[in-house]
Amino acid sequence: MSILTIRSGQPYRITVGLDANASLAAGDYALSRADGGYTTAAVALVWSDAGSPTVAELALTEALVETVVYQVTITGHGAADVSFRAPLALEARVIGQDDPEAEAYGVDVAWIADGITPRGGLGRRAGLAAVRYDLVAAARTRRGEWFHRPDDGAGIDDQVNAPGDPGTIDAFAARLRSQWVRDERVERGGVTVTVTASEAGDGVFDVDARVRTRAVGEPLDLGTFTV
Repeated sequence: MSILTIRSGQPYRITVGLDANASLAAGDYALSRADGGYTTAAVALVWSDAGSPTVAELALTEALVETVVYQVTITGHGAADVSFRAPLALEARVIGQDDPEAEAYGVDVAWIADGITPRGGLGRRAGLAAVRYDLVAAARTRRGEWFHRPDDGAGIDDQVNAPGDPGTIDAFAARLRSQWVRDERVERGGVTVTVTASEAGDGVFDVDARVRTRAVGEPLDLGTFTV
């Protein structure tokens, strides 16, 4: 028996999908932090809808800390990781019927920005601008740097001063393609990457990239960036 699905849409609640009828005994569910950190959060109550006996709703004694990865261990079913992330409070004009691009590709907080908004907050990147920023950020992230997504990251900045031979360049481009198709907004086989080594042989590379997204067939130009 195993855990099929697990998610947390509210800070005091976890939903678990099993391959067998769920236990309704809170003592069969243990909650801990995946990083071994201290927590007093525990499962206080378990219930299941009559129509879905394999889905357990867990009510917690205290709120999950946002973005922290927790581990739920269920007697007889093993363990699985879960985390809670509060949805962004977006104004209707940012994402809605008047902005189908934002609906298709999402809205991100502009963590790296030149300044704050007039209301004292961070700005937003929406639609294709969000996709472009996320893909470039993932390319520059080293694998394992994101705790909650340890398999993501192409680590292209580690390519600086690498040899400019064809084998190295091909492996470099393949690493970028492999990373970008992991994004659910990008079509598999829809990534074109051209890596060019500096003629000066100084270990500098220019990366020219385009991706084809699922919602828009036209290629999205990520531009040329230098590593």
